[in-house]
Amino acid sequence: MQVASTAALWITSLLLLATTLWRLRKPIDAALLVPGSWLVATPFQALLLADRLQFVGAARDNMYIAVSIANLGFVGFQVLAERGVIASLQERVRRIAAARGVGPGDNVQGSVRYWFGGLLVIAVGLAVLHWALMPQIPMLMLFSGADDHQIQVARENSAKLLDAPTMLKYTFAWNSRFILPLLFMTAVLYRWRWRAVFVGVFGLLYLMSPLEKLPSVLFVLGPFIGIAIRDSKRLWSPLVIVGVVVSLLPAYGINQAVSLSSSLHPTPLATAQATPTPTPVSPVSPGSQFTGLPTPIRGALDLVLRRIGEGPTDVTYNWFAYFPEHHPFMNGAGWEPWRVLSPGWQSPANLVGLWAYYGKQGYSITSLSAYGSFIADGWGEFGMVGVLIATLLLLMFAAVLEMMRALAAGRLFCLACYATALVLFAVLTPQAGIPAMLFSNGLALAPLIVVGYLWTESRHAGVREVQPAGSPA
Repeated sequence: MQVASTAALWITSLLLLATTLWRLRKPIDAALLVPGSWLVATPFQALLLADRLQFVGAARDNMYIAVSIANLGFVGFQVLAERGVIASLQERVRRIAAARGVGPGDNVQGSVRYWFGGLLVIAVGLAVLHWALMPQIPMLMLFSGADDHQIQVARENSAKLLDAPTMLKYTFAWNSRFILPLLFMTAVLYRWRWRAVFVGVFGLLYLMSPLEKLPSVLFVLGPFIGIAIRDSKRLWSPLVIVGVVVSLLPAYGINQAVSLSSSLHPTPLATAQATPTPTPVSPVSPGSQFTGLPTPIRGALDLVLRRIGEGPTDVTYNWFAYFPEHHPFMNGAGWEPWRVLSPGWQSPANLVGLWAYYGKQGYSITSLSAYGSFIADGWGEFGMVGVLIATLLLLMFAAVLEMMRALAAGRLFCLACYATALVLFAVLTPQAGIPAMLFSNGLALAPLIVVGYLWTESRHAGVREVQPAGSPA
């Protein structure tokens, strides 16, 4: 079984690498960016880091087969794109939109400004409310002498354990993952200079305040990808490369700030560990695996090699090791909204996190969660059948994104929605399940906002076409 699963993973990974490299000759789209992100984070790490991360037994074999299934799914999607199937669907969407009275371009003086202004009010209001509800703002605690453990607790209390209704906490996540990045990209694409400055500064401060790295990366990277898509640039263009590097700077800054704070205010041994293990460096402090190097270099290596390079694969493996040996498959319970929103619900990510990481390297918070990839989430629900379901759902949403792109010609607001969703989707694919992508992180908002915007555009077009009697033509 080990030889067969390893061979399957090598063959499908090399095949996906070849089709993705071939896809590089075309502009950025879902058929390139999503498989590319998956390639960077999962398949080859699963093969090359198996000994270092101690991937063994049936869990390793099952994960290899699941990753192979995902690889083949991405290859199939790329083949459909190459053969023009996606393009024909896009053309059909354009004809449907035209038949329903949607004009050929944005009404910049009307619908766009209304939508931008309304979403801006919502985004700022949610951010201010979130700050007000936080018991302590983690970023400010860096300057107050707090130790690692206190910062970890504050981060949890500002997110999962925030004393607020569950749906309100979801809206805070939607705001940080989608709404604020959408506003920033919209302002940049329309060249609204002062609005872009306001949203950029306010948004970055808010997104960095809980010391979360991912939202700030998405926020900064989005406009670079949006401009590249608008100008039909390739993924390897200097604009995109600069955007990737610049987007890592806020996350790197958080790493360095936390590292400096933890060195000045070390965690007392009584609170640093929940189990009697050798004293490690807290996971909040960067570079714990790169001792002996200067702090800035340790922080950079921690961010790129550990958190991006091996983290998603390691978490995914632990899902395959935990289910079903240590817990029966969830059988869909983790995908049922009424269960997820019910009081006292313990998520599969929390179950895996406590089993795999609690008490190790300073993980002493019982609310910690190990968010696995879409295949890990599918495996935890239904085993290999769940992997197949999750892969199909992922590819279906990729197709939905490309239908959104069909409406972006001449409509920069639709382009901003598409590009914001595409960046979020690509980054989350190696580290989130389908429900977490669509609902917890707000990806489902993208098509809803596009449909709502186009509806208002068609209404305005109808009003413009119906002229009062006697009015000039």
